[in-house]
Amino acid sequence: MEKFIINSFTETDLKRVFREVLAEKVDCEVNRGNSEGKINYLNRFEVVKLLKISLPTLGNWTKEGILQSYRIGKRVLYREDEVNSSLQQTKNLKYKRG
Repeated sequence: MEKFIINSFTETDLKRVFREVLAEKVDCEVNRGNSEGKINYLNRFEVVKLLKISLPTLGNWTKEGILQSYRIGKRVLYREDEVNSSLQQTKNLKYKRG
């Protein structure tokens, strides 16, 4: 393993580099999908499109605990299996036949 001496970087430069590397790694894992038994994550826009709701509604559901979000840096992700399991079947009593 090689040793690196880092003395010309500022703290903000190092943080930016780490964020970029982490975001790249997350994108790689998300794009890999669930083919290897891995967890598939969706970003906010994918969840909104899947559930056909607005971003404020998604934010409210996250705050109320209806959906669980995960934050990596500035990214907010949702597990696809948790989004699908949070959908519940409802019965409409108005049209129930007796």
